[in-house]
Amino acid sequence: MSVPTMGNIDCARLLNVKEKIVEIWNDTGAREAEYVADVEPAMAILDNQTADFKVLTQPDKDREVDIWWVEDCDDEDPSEEDDDQCEIDGEEAGTLCAHYALTEKFHKSFVVTEEKFRTSNLTYEEYVAKIMMKKMKLMDEFWAKKALAAMALAAGVNKYAGQYTVGNKTYIPPVAWNSDVFGYLDTALWMNKLGMSKMLTGTLLKQHYWKTGMESTNPNGAAEVAKMTAFGVPYFGRKVDALLGYKAAFLFNPNALALVTKARHSIYGAEGRKVPQNGGGEIILSTIQSRNLPQLTYDLYVDEKCANDDIRHGYKIKTRGDIFQNPSGCDNDLTGVLQMVCGFAP
Repeated sequence: MSVPTMGNIDCARLLNVKEKIVEIWNDTGAREAEYVADVEPAMAILDNQTADFKVLTQPDKDREVDIWWVEDCDDEDPSEEDDDQCEIDGEEAGTLCAHYALTEKFHKSFVVTEEKFRTSNLTYEEYVAKIMMKKMKLMDEFWAKKALAAMALAAGVNKYAGQYTVGNKTYIPPVAWNSDVFGYLDTALWMNKLGMSKMLTGTLLKQHYWKTGMESTNPNGAAEVAKMTAFGVPYFGRKVDALLGYKAAFLFNPNALALVTKARHSIYGAEGRKVPQNGGGEIILSTIQSRNLPQLTYDLYVDEKCANDDIRHGYKIKTRGDIFQNPSGCDNDLTGVLQMVCGFAP
């Protein structure tokens, strides 16, 4: 193994680490399942969001955005016609503002020393790649936790009670969670003006979805599949139940939420940029793409130092971003998100 010259980090080695990540990810061995993150809440938002926040994602600028709009909440019937054509009266519409900024910042970091590789079958690149994949998995899953929390917080008040108890949570008894519940959900979407929505859930309906899929070749099974895919294939998250503390399903409009991140170092290209450090040495500023959430790119910092008769490499993976909710307008109940809970109202 070649020993790099101190203070002159080898960018090629970093590129080799990234390439090794791709090789390991394509390995179908069971051991590699450890690096597959549970990110369905984040993926549900990223796959469907329609908002455009390019001004916030510019890598070379840190900006904040204020969006203003006219808010005319007049809901009165028109006045009867009068004969006076010269007098015009009425109320002036108001304006509202939403402020958007990337306020979430978190990271994972680790250290690798080189001497151990003189007696190990592992290469430096393999070792670093596996650690980096694990750290990125934790980063991805942290975004997924934030996405689920944002969706629960954004849940509006259901305008359609039907046979159930409604509010920010609509309580549907366990016995009702089968293909026929989609008839109620469709009416709830219509009453709440959600349009073509998507579904995110945990284990709720997962077994029933499998069963209907296996029986899709007979007429009754085909009808069941048609019911359950009325909003597209649901997003099933392994950790949704545990994170919520109960079983639930979210119906959300594509423009209700947006997960927006920025990688500052993307302006430096594949090899990154070397920057001198105080006291000598250099640090590489680079980026790395998430393997579980390919829409996300993380900033990567790499340095090396000589310490305790060994060569020490430091790695930091950092993200900047936020999850935004679309302004609700005059009716604050209509947020574009509904939460349906499996159970009975407390």
